[in-house]
Amino acid sequence: METLLLMGEPGSGKTSIMRRIIQVLGPAGGELRNNQTPDGRRLNFAYATVYPKWRVAIFGKYDGSPYDGTDRMGRNTQPCAEALLMAMAAMPSMKHFVVLIEGDRLTTPSFIETAEMCSDKLTLMRLVVSPSTGEMRRAHRLKEDAQWLKTASPKVAGKPRREGRSSGQDATWLAGRMTKLDNIANRWTVYSYPNDTRPQQTVNWERLYNYVTLGEFVP
Repeated sequence: METLLLMGEPGSGKTSIMRRIIQVLGPAGGELRNNQTPDGRRLNFAYATVYPKWRVAIFGKYDGSPYDGTDRMGRNTQPCAEALLMAMAAMPSMKHFVVLIEGDRLTTPSFIETAEMCSDKLTLMRLVVSPSTGEMRRAHRLKEDAQWLKTASPKVAGKPRREGRSSGQDATWLAGRMTKLDNIANRWTVYSYPNDTRPQQTVNWERLYNYVTLGEFVP
């Protein structure tokens, strides 16, 4: 089993690329779920959607809402996600699968260490955008957040964080994410690609698509 973690600052285009990949994959074949940590605690569920035809599994939920990805899982789900990834690596049926993961929730040293340990190959791909592009996309996302907050249940995972972002905490939140990404790049090999323009976005999508369909990541 191989694992690819798609990283990037908020607004870098990670979720958009994953949505396009999912459109190509077609109907899912099922979902793997786990809410138990390695030490037996019960926390929020981690889940991965399985596409057997392509031998691909994708962490998180993507159903076309503004709030797609691993952030649909609860804040404390990382230990459960690590346990799920380890369980998947131990399944004979997952031997030749590619596992795709994007989003801030699982872009942590601890999760990367787990992925490195249980995957035959781990690839870290980072999307990079200019400050102006990132700011523009985040502003658009905040507008989507405002619409989403009007109808979302108080129990929906991630609602408190989105309320905080809409209340002016975005600058601190962003600075912390950027520092975390830089620290990861200093520790592991990370393939970084610009993702400002449409042609750049297409190249990055094709890079990920070729990995999914051909089974080989070409830097």
